[in-house]
Amino acid sequence: MALGAQVRDVMRLVHAQGAPLRSKPVTSPRGAETIVQLAENESMTGGAGVGTKGHWVLPHSAIGAIVRGGALCGVLDITAAFVVYGGLYGVNPVLILEGIASGILGRSVFDGGYPVALLGLFLHFLIAFTATFVYVQLSRWVSPLVQHVYVAGPLYGVVVYFFMGYIVIPVPAHSKGGAFSFRGMIIGVVIHIFCVGLPISLTTRRYLHT
Repeated sequence: MALGAQVRDVMRLVHAQGAPLRSKPVTSPRGAETIVQLAENESMTGGAGVGTKGHWVLPHSAIGAIVRGGALCGVLDITAAFVVYGGLYGVNPVLILEGIASGILGRSVFDGGYPVALLGLFLHFLIAFTATFVYVQLSRWVSPLVQHVYVAGPLYGVVVYFFMGYIVIPVPAHSKGGAFSFRGMIIGVVIHIFCVGLPISLTTRRYLHT
């Protein structure tokens, strides 16, 4: 009964799209499987899904991946920054957030106090959601981003780290003493692997139906 309803939905969809319906019955198992798959996709997406090679993306699921992945990435990343840099270097959390804001306001923001810190926190989550959005959109066309999340995620985290560290917020702007630190770079890369790349890739896979 349910299968019959799914097939009727597919036939209605084809008819609505203006495609001619053939009266020849489906006799091959392969043809029947194709119809069942189309019916499942149609019932799953309500006609609004976006097909990609190797997986089917739901619009509402893509939004869910961006929202939840961005939030998880933002919370984990800033928490790790507070714990690691605060513990190893004694950096005040406010100074860390000011360092983020310095990417657009310059080094003078380090005397800005809590208002600038709040701006830095806002920018941090904006960056987290943007990074997640980019990954989700790329995964629509690059299937390995979903199929190999434990490789793609860490690599993406490294890319985000160097993009942020050398383009958006130059390293000297927030490193201790204003000089490049190899140890600081390694710590930053590790944080971005486990707190940025992996959360984004795993959340994206969770919301993409294979």
